[in-house]
Amino acid sequence: IDDIVSMSRDISEFICNVESPDWWTREDLSAWFAAEKRLCLGAFAADELVGLCLAHLHRATCKLHIENLLVIKHWRLHGIGDALIKRAIDNAKGDCDRRLRVVGLVQESNLKAQGFLEDSGFRRGEAMVWYQK
Repeated sequence: IDDIVSMSRDISEFICNVESPDWWTREDLSAWFAAEKRLCLGAFAADELVGLCLAHLHRATCKLHIENLLVIKHWRLHGIGDALIKRAIDNAKGDCDRRLRVVGLVQESNLKAQGFLEDSGFRRGEAMVWYQK
């Protein structure tokens, strides 16, 4: 968890250890690790966490949800994001007895993430509105 918190200092799109309930807290991350069918995959350079994929598998529908996919800026364009997605998919396939669907939510304003996913073989799905309480 400490590595993830440290990584979040370098990535403005991922905020954790903030008092606001809208962002990841240490407690959120601890609960994530404890929950069934939650994935936390990391990419390391030496001892530094440089990439992270948080995903969960909804077994009943064989749908893998990519919650967060992050790579430190100076490590982008080295295949790390693709490798993390591939590893998450490979991990989830073993738990599905039929075709696995993979989905991820991206803010409309995050054109880089949209381009990355499209370059990685994803196609744009339905536009949705996010509600939270």
